Amino acid sequence: TPWMTNGNGIEGVEYFNNGSKCSAFCVNITVGDELTVEPASFTATFVADGTEVAKVPFLEGDKELANVPEVPAKEGFTGEWEDYTLGAKDITVNAVYTPEKGGMSFWWWILIILAIIVIAVVIFFIFKMNNHPDEPTPEPEPVVEPEPEPEEPVVAPVIEEVDDVAADEVDDLMSDDDALAGVVTAESDAPAEGQRAIINVGTINDNFVDGETVNLEVLKAKKLVPAKAGRLKVLADGHLNKHPLTVEANSFSVQAIKMIQLTGGTVIQKR
Repeated sequence: TPWMTNGNGIEGVEYFNNGSKCSAFCVNITVGDELTVEPASFTATFVADGTEVAKVPFLEGDKELANVPEVPAKEGFTGEWEDYTLGAKDITVNAVYTPEKGGMSFWWWILIILAIIVIAVVIFFIFKMNNHPDEPTPEPEPVVEPEPEPEEPVVAPVIEEVDDVAADEVDDLMSDDDALAGVVTAESDAPAEGQRAIINVGTINDNFVDGETVNLEVLKAKKLVPAKAGRLKVLADGHLNKHPLTVEANSFSVQAIKMIQLTGGTVIQKR
C-alpha cells in the first residue's frame, strides 16, 4: 500500500528511501521501506544599530542557539538582544540600547566645557569694561531742541453782513474759502446714525425768529423733519432775513453756509 502519493508530504522535510533522496514527486513509498527525516535548517541574524553582527544557524525544533554573539558596546549605553523565539523560519534579532544611569557621555562633557569657556569670556569682558578708572566717562552731548516756529495767527475773514440774502446771490457776496473758514466744528452728543433729514434755509427762515438756535431736536419738535431722523443736512433755498441764527447740522451746502454767515449767524458742523 503506498504511504505517499502525488508528491504530498510535510513542507520543509526531506525524504530518503534506502539512503537515496526522494524527489518532490516520488510516489509509492511502501510501509516496509526505510524512511529517514532530517530537520530543516534556519538562520538567526543579529543586528546592532543597522549593522549585521553575526549569523547563527539553528535547526527546526531547537529551543535555544548554541552561540549567541555579544552585544557591541556603545558609549553611554548598556545593550542586550531583544527577546526572540526559535521556530521553523529565519529570524532577525536586534540589539536594544538603554542610556546608562548616573553617567554622562563624552559629548555631554564637551558641551559643558564649551559652556564654561563662553561664560568665562563674557565675565572677562564685563570686568574689563567696568575697571578703567583713568579713562573719564564721556559726558553726553547736550540735545539742542529746535526752537518752535511761530504760528501764524488765524485771521478770521471779514464778512459784510446784510439784512436779507437770497440763495442765488450769495456767491457774489462771499467766496467759498471765506465761508468754509468760518465754520465751527463740534462733537455730536450722540452718534450720527439713522435716517438723514434735509432742511432748506428758506424753511428755517419761515419757522424761526431772530437769535434762535436751529438743530435736529428743535426741528423734530416743530415737526419740520421726521422723528426718526438721526442726521441733518442744510441746503440753500429761498431767502434769509432772520439774524443772527445759530444753525447746528451734520453737513451744509456751501451756499447755505454763506446765507447764514452773511446775516451774522453761526454755522456749527457736528462730527
